[in-house]
Amino acid sequence: MQGWFPPAHKFTGSSIRAQALHLRSESEEVLDALGEDDLDRVAEETLDAIHCGETLLIILGKQGVDVAGVQQRVYRKNKARGYYARPCARDGATG
Repeated sequence: MQGWFPPAHKFTGSSIRAQALHLRSESEEVLDALGEDDLDRVAEETLDAIHCGETLLIILGKQGVDVAGVQQRVYRKNKARGYYARPCARDGATG
């Protein structure tokens, strides 16, 4: 899986439940940062949550989940819902 961050090897051996709980904790930190009215911290905590989520996807992949296939399914579902304003490379768009 290609993500925004390198794999967090310290956590890729975690259980699915442990990593999901870590993701919930990181998401709560986003909400805490919102309460502090510090948008840089909101961005930092959001990126921490994304990194944690990517690590969870790596763990799921190690358990046999076809993460790329699930990503395609989510993309198609969200595209059908009109979430995307314009075509992307996934649709063959070049610019």
